[in-house]
Amino acid sequence: MNIDSNIGHMKYNDTKQKFSEWEQQLITDGPGFTYMAKFDQGESYSGSLGFADLEEKKRLTIDSIFNLASISKQFTAFSILLLEQGNKLALHDPITKYLPELPEYANDITIQDLIYHIGGMVDYIELALDKQIDYSDPLGPEESLADLVAYPVPLYQVGTQFDYSNTGYFLLSIIIERVSGQSYKDFAQEHIFSPLKMDNSFIVESYPVQTMIARGYRKDSKFSYQLYESLWTQTGDGAVHSTASDLMKWGENFASGKVGGKALVEKMLQALPPKHITGKTIKNHEQYAYGIIISQHFGISHFEHSGGWAGYATYFLRIPSLGLSVAVLGNIENLDTQKIAYDITDIILTQYKELYIHND
Repeated sequence: MNIDSNIGHMKYNDTKQKFSEWEQQLITDGPGFTYMAKFDQGESYSGSLGFADLEEKKRLTIDSIFNLASISKQFTAFSILLLEQGNKLALHDPITKYLPELPEYANDITIQDLIYHIGGMVDYIELALDKQIDYSDPLGPEESLADLVAYPVPLYQVGTQFDYSNTGYFLLSIIIERVSGQSYKDFAQEHIFSPLKMDNSFIVESYPVQTMIARGYRKDSKFSYQLYESLWTQTGDGAVHSTASDLMKWGENFASGKVGGKALVEKMLQALPPKHITGKTIKNHEQYAYGIIISQHFGISHFEHSGGWAGYATYFLRIPSLGLSVAVLGNIENLDTQKIAYDITDIILTQYKELYIHND
């Protein structure tokens, strides 16, 4: 929604000052983060703290590109829904229709089960780590798929419990490729990023990357910053790279339905039911929808998702009733991006409380 112009003019400068004061508490001479909060077609607040590259002393800017890590999952789910919309697949299809090489137990797992993290499959990341493959070692999708094919049993029966797993979304990206006849990178570019003019967004499926990306870091045992980046090239569960401003365009699509249409974006918000289609109660149930989590943290319905990968920490949050999107993209491992995103949102909700109360 658009903010009333009178409210916007009255609040903008005060809110900018609040953000300036807040930033002073977070100034760093190491890696850091960029952030942006924006009302649809309205006021926006943004900033960047820290360095994109410590060796070359390049500072982060609001246009810096980051590995989004698990924020990527919502783009994967959206892509699946686009294919469903085009009658290319159905959510109730067994995944072995598209991945026949998987073990026999996978015949009972549907595409919908993967989206909701109730498929019961082992996490491919754990299988790699068990083989002593580090995040900084090369690892491609072919080897990870082979690991899953060789794993003969599920961790639990499909539909019986929620268990966040990267395997499901990794397999969804392969399904996207096999159904569409395109690489997932090209499919997302053609059907999501280009139509939304997300000009600095792309999927990385091979290294090296020619585009300048904020370098990822972690602290070593001496609390010094150490370059830390992964060479893994699986997609679907991660691998989307983007900027804070591009994520504002993505957030606005949940209101406009410019890509996919409003019925599709509304479906994105349909959370996992407490009971599976088989009638079984789902253990450890969470309000997980299509690559996003439904929450009431601020006393108002919103959705969100975090991301964490070698050298990166990210967060995306949207309050649909206010048309407000918030993104925090960091290039230091273990950065509490959820707290930062919540702090940003709290500042805005406090400053725009008239709007907040009106839409509560």
